[in-house]
Amino acid sequence: MTQKKVISAFTEDQVSRLTGTSVWQLRYWDRTDFFCPEYGYEERRAPFSRIYSYLDLVSLKVISRLREKVPLQRLRLVKEKLRQFTPELWRGLTLWVDDRDVAFVHPHTGQPEQVLTGQKIMELPLRETLDDLDRGVEELFRRDHSTVGQVEQQRRVMHNRRVIAGTRVPVSAILAFHETGYTKDQILEEYPSLTRQDVEAALADDHAA
Repeated sequence: MTQKKVISAFTEDQVSRLTGTSVWQLRYWDRTDFFCPEYGYEERRAPFSRIYSYLDLVSLKVISRLREKVPLQRLRLVKEKLRQFTPELWRGLTLWVDDRDVAFVHPHTGQPEQVLTGQKIMELPLRETLDDLDRGVEELFRRDHSTVGQVEQQRRVMHNRRVIAGTRVPVSAILAFHETGYTKDQILEEYPSLTRQDVEAALADDHAA
């Protein structure tokens, strides 16, 4: 049985595509401390300084669903309230939504309560949200079979470096592992999304920077 590959880090462009939240909105939420990426560099002006985890994606997907009904300023208040119960916030509690309010299952009483007013409201179908997210992640990283074993170079992809086609894995990174004594199998352990044909194409590439 083939083991399912787990993607654990996402750029803000990928997060935008998967959650429907614009890159501008992600950066604004980061600056205003509404939602910060798990793997963020201290210098946010550097390229790829905001890297999000899969759990970040789960939270952002939930926030995206909530924002369909609840204004952002109200969600900021909800966030401060939820912080009292769990550091995981949006993904740590069962949430409900109705009209312009958010409710949750109180961890102490087990009863659904509106976060800010205490009124019971309709359940947010979180499982469906996560199923949609998983399908989106799988689609995002699905490669065209014709790209296997190919090397390409495109503008705005890894700073114009040569990469394995259909991925963001630089050819130079594979060559660096090879030069330090890594076998092809060991390189594949470092890059489980690649194939042996990909590694062989990288090692045979005469134009890698």
